[in-house]
Amino acid sequence: MKILRLQNLTTSWKKLTSGSTNRKIFGAAMIAGIGTLFVKVVAMFKELMVAWKFGTADALDAFLIAFLVPSFIISVIAGSLKAALIPTYIQVQERQGRKAAQRLVSGVTLASIGLLTITTGLILLLAPLYLPLIAAGFNQEKLDLTFRLTCAISPLILLSGIQMIWGGLLN
Repeated sequence: MKILRLQNLTTSWKKLTSGSTNRKIFGAAMIAGIGTLFVKVVAMFKELMVAWKFGTADALDAFLIAFLVPSFIISVIAGSLKAALIPTYIQVQERQGRKAAQRLVSGVTLASIGLLTITTGLILLLAPLYLPLIAAGFNQEKLDLTFRLTCAISPLILLSGIQMIWGGLLN
């Protein structure tokens, strides 16, 4: 019975995603969406396990607030650069050749390093202004810990940003 349902599901999936280019794109998007959903659910369970194991102590609160702004910056800047770079890279490689595409990647990487470095500097420079706002309930000791953790985490902006862009190119 279960094998029959699986065969019906497989047959339906093949009908839905075969044929036109749009159907193939739809199938690929569905697979990527399902994979993303799976990863997000696993990440949620990871966070739940961390909270269960370590509780919601001051150190964990400080870490989560310290990680909030750098992870947002990584997602916004590197994510948008990756989304813009991939189609442009493919287009340049097809029309102008591999060397032109490599120059594009080199230029974008250099510009990304500059932009992410400036952003990291701004995050550190402005942290005393924005941390009290987003961590309004923290006492001074917990706020100081949050600032120290922000300083420790901030190099990840540059490293994760470059990794995100290059990872997109590898895919």
